[in-house]
Amino acid sequence: GVKQDVSSYNLYHQEKKSRTFFQKLANQTNKSWESVPYDQAVKNANFIGEVERKKAEYEQKISDGIARFKQLEQEKERIIKEWAATKDTLAAKKDHITSLLTELSETRQKYKEALANRSTDAPERNISESMS
Repeated sequence: GVKQDVSSYNLYHQEKKSRTFFQKLANQTNKSWESVPYDQAVKNANFIGEVERKKAEYEQKISDGIARFKQLEQEKERIIKEWAATKDTLAAKKDHITSLLTELSETRQKYKEALANRSTDAPERNISESMS
């Protein structure tokens, strides 16, 4: 009922406003093209062409920059992985060196003990050797 009538009324006026707007736009466009001198139209076309070339150039530079950025990101990831692997390798080598140093220290201790036992055993040997 009433809602439908209001809706139809609003739609009718919206369409009427749209037709009026597009009619004005078409008239302005036709007038502006007719009123532009040929040499100005050529200048405008050249300017538009130059702007479009610059736009394409900048878009290409942006595309190249994005590609370079992605390449650098991949290089960064590779370096980070290589660095982590190097850290792991160095840690393993450090552990190995630590175990070798521990083994060396234990060997030195055994050698010192053996020397100490030998020097305490030596007088007894000298005595037993002199008795024979």
